[in-house]
Amino acid sequence: MKDFGAFRAVVREILLENLDDAQILSQYAHRGQQRRTGEPYSFHPQRVADIVKGFYPDDEAAYYAALFHDIIEDAIPTGNIEDEAELYTFITDIIEDDTLVDEIIGVVGTLTKPSGGDYDAYIDIVLTDPTALRVKIADMIHNLSDFPSERQRQKYSDVFKRLATTGGKPQSISPIQWKAFEDAIKNAEK
Repeated sequence: MKDFGAFRAVVREILLENLDDAQILSQYAHRGQQRRTGEPYSFHPQRVADIVKGFYPDDEAAYYAALFHDIIEDAIPTGNIEDEAELYTFITDIIEDDTLVDEIIGVVGTLTKPSGGDYDAYIDIVLTDPTALRVKIADMIHNLSDFPSERQRQKYSDVFKRLATTGGKPQSISPIQWKAFEDAIKNAEK
């Protein structure tokens, strides 16, 4: 197991003393990774978590799941996190409520698209979990605002159209988040 505790102490000492332990874990998990734009990848989960917090200020599970939503598919393959067991250990070290930890891990698992898996089948699974859906829509909103690829624009537009034509806004999604998603789709199409 890597020494997350030592990393956390160094980060706090150097310059990020205002970050909480969950934010530091997200930074740790994505260290050395970059987005297509060249910015550090760790900015993405933080921005998704901020979006979630803006729409659902009392939904702790969604906030933490947003911070950790890409760890399994991105940080484990790069070796920043050894495996899901190590991730679980780190999260239980940070969050004292075991029920909340289990919910976060479940949501992160739901948000992790199997490598090579069908995107529509993945979305079907996300739709079954209201918390995962809140995070996924926040993820799509952020991705659409950050120089999306044509593939992302099409994929997310298809998800929005699918939801809009099969019942509209899901009950678990706030009207404000739904409108932000719709606006992000429209703005990305310009």
